[in-house]
Amino acid sequence: MRPIDREETSPKVNPPPTAPPTPPLPHGPLARFLLDPTAALHHLAHWLGHAAMTFAVHYVPALAGLAALVAFARVVFVRWHSRRGAAASASYLEVLPPPTVEPAGAEAFWANVHPLLKPSWRGTLGGRPQVAFEIRSTGHRVHFGLWAPSSAAAHVGRAVAAAWRGSTVVSSETAPQLTGKNASAGQELRLARATWFPIATDHLLDPLRSVLGAAAELSEDESAVIQVVARPAGRRCLSKAQRGLLNMQGVPTPSPVLRVVGPVIHGLLDMVTPGPTTPAQVRPRPTPVHRPELPAAREKVYRPCFEVSVRVAVSSACDDRSTTRRLRNRTRALCASFGSYAAENHLVAHRLSRPAATLCSQRMSRGDLYSVPELAALAHLPLDRDVPGLARAGAKRVSPPPEVDGEGRVLGDADAGPRRTVALAPRDAAFHMHVMGATGSGKSTLLLNMVLDDVTAGRGTVVIDPKGALVEDILDRLPDGAEERTVVIDAEDPEPPALNALGGRDVHLAVDQVVGVMHRLFESAWGPRTDDVLRAACLTLRLHPGANLAQIPKMLTDPLYRAPLVGAVQDPVLRSFWRWYDSLSDGARSAVVGPVTNKLRAFLLRPFVRAVVGTGTTSFSLDKVLDGGVLLCRLPKGVLGDESTRLLGSLLVAQVWQSVSSRARGGRWGGVCGLYLDECQNFLALPGSLDDILAEARAYGLGLVLAHQHLTQLPADLADAVSANARSKIILSCSPEDARRLERTVAPDLAAHDLSHLGAYQAAARLVVDGEESAAFTLRTRPAPAAVPGRAALVRDRSRETFGLSEQDRRALQLRAEGRWSGPSAAGTPDAGPDGFKLPGLSLVEPAGDDAA
Repeated sequence: MRPIDREETSPKVNPPPTAPPTPPLPHGPLARFLLDPTAALHHLAHWLGHAAMTFAVHYVPALAGLAALVAFARVVFVRWHSRRGAAASASYLEVLPPPTVEPAGAEAFWANVHPLLKPSWRGTLGGRPQVAFEIRSTGHRVHFGLWAPSSAAAHVGRAVAAAWRGSTVVSSETAPQLTGKNASAGQELRLARATWFPIATDHLLDPLRSVLGAAAELSEDESAVIQVVARPAGRRCLSKAQRGLLNMQGVPTPSPVLRVVGPVIHGLLDMVTPGPTTPAQVRPRPTPVHRPELPAAREKVYRPCFEVSVRVAVSSACDDRSTTRRLRNRTRALCASFGSYAAENHLVAHRLSRPAATLCSQRMSRGDLYSVPELAALAHLPLDRDVPGLARAGAKRVSPPPEVDGEGRVLGDADAGPRRTVALAPRDAAFHMHVMGATGSGKSTLLLNMVLDDVTAGRGTVVIDPKGALVEDILDRLPDGAEERTVVIDAEDPEPPALNALGGRDVHLAVDQVVGVMHRLFESAWGPRTDDVLRAACLTLRLHPGANLAQIPKMLTDPLYRAPLVGAVQDPVLRSFWRWYDSLSDGARSAVVGPVTNKLRAFLLRPFVRAVVGTGTTSFSLDKVLDGGVLLCRLPKGVLGDESTRLLGSLLVAQVWQSVSSRARGGRWGGVCGLYLDECQNFLALPGSLDDILAEARAYGLGLVLAHQHLTQLPADLADAVSANARSKIILSCSPEDARRLERTVAPDLAAHDLSHLGAYQAAARLVVDGEESAAFTLRTRPAPAAVPGRAALVRDRSRETFGLSEQDRRALQLRAEGRWSGPSAAGTPDAGPDGFKLPGLSLVEPAGDDAA
């Protein structure tokens, strides 16, 4: 029988009901902080401390070493970058002050430089850009200059020109150094008080007067340098000065780090110690402090500022103990001369180690804070006009107006502003050009370049040179192909071309030109009978073929030679004159013709003159010259004499004028051609008024270039005519007297001082552009191109071969012109002379009169 289980027999009891399971508590950081803020913060602090200790043990040494290595590398790089000096990273600009320095120029300069040198992130590696203003006194000479970054040197130079109008900036390839290499002494001038206190900026007298006076005490073997290195102040430097100023006023200003970290720490403390802030915890606002120097300091630190370092160094070529002591005394004296800058702040001197190396490298590790007015008071050009040993700038540079372009006859390049070509358009060249410049000013080089430009462009060109050097230079540089169309009349050529002064298509115009030229040249010995005799002789000779000037003396003095010539005269007035002339006694006749014959004989006694004007024809065509040819007349006074040069040159000008006027009347317009007259006062003895001639020449397409050295060379009437009608002006260096007279021509852009202080190859110009006169400006003429070896000999030989005449050629042409020789020669050619030599081509010979035309 199975035993009975007690549990089965016992009565069943229902278990009590169980409570539902409790949900899990939140275990995140926010939940723990909300449940128990104190425990959560303690846990956070413990975790942060543990993490900080772990980071400090494992990473801080490596990061500290890396930071130290980077800082060391940066210091080494910056020092190496600074030691490279001006030769590698900076350019030296020598500044020549203008005659009158504007006091506000320095402040304008430093205000313009500030944005040019604005620091950027690149300054962290290579150093921030800076400018070093220097005053150098060496051997009783004073020089002002600037060291500027090579990338910004051009901008700094333009800022100098804009601030000090009339100054000259010369870029130097070699860096100036201290004279002494053995002994030197130097000091650095620092602000004595806090940097936000300003120095004096308002001075009744120029503060540089005392500085330059102290530098003038140096001996010949000593040199002094005052260097002001400046760079725009960074944000950190300005913020430090502004905080210091506010703290001085009693206004607490935390640093930028505390301004960021402070609110965080304050928030954490509020979380640790929650609750309202009691009134006892509120700090009372301090009362601002009022001090008399605060307004000036406040005005300084809230304006654009520079970090500045002022250095003074003196050196000598000697090296001994007494020299070193003397140099230290010189340095102290120079530093003491800065006492005039004392105001709310002042400068104190500190010893400068290795002064020569420091000044040559312009290295600045740290500097004092200076505002723009303070820096302008320290570093500026001298305001006094009389500074011993200071070289002043010459003429101020003015950029050409926009309407002056580079198309046409090239004159040079712009002297200011962007480099561009300055040229005169061919249509404006017909308004004539007046060129004036003293000897050595570059006038001949300017004329040479203009002539070569016209020849290259194919424009008709005539040059008359009374000295000879200009034509020689042109011959050496004529372009290829020009020798075929070039005629050379040289006083030293044994076989020159022939030019018949009595030739031409218009008989009366040709006679008027000859009589008028001789009247103007010999006006003091000229009377009404002289004019009458010469005019009648020329008109009578023009009735016969082969008439020339060489026949006039023989006609007036030889009755047998005169009789057949007078017998052909049909004009009753002219026949009446010769009847009167023949009725005179020999003595009376000699008195009448004496002034004519003695001048002509003196002129014709020179073989060269007789060879040119003593032939009854012209061996070249002036029409072809004006239509693109070249006529070079070399008439040196040292060979021909003054009167012969003036007479022959004036006759050449008269022939050009006659050809131009006849071309215009015939409707044959060949474009604008140029007539260059060097020393033009010798060749303007033309009949009629020069005003009328210049006005008509423009209408005929003839542009004259009138060049000379000074105004006193021109008579009053010629000077007025040139001033009024030669509308394009180019003035090179001239005397003060001429500058005062010419000032009205270039005013208001240039003054008399500028005209009298123009440098070599620098010119002041006022051109005609599209018929209107432009504003005055300055330009730099271009150097002459290199001479071509053998070119002059080639051109001379070609001209002599084509247009030159030997003595036999002239005799044969004279016989042919007179009709006394015709028929073939022994050579069997129609153009051969009676002795069997070849005559020049008759296609270039001008007709002798109206019938031939």
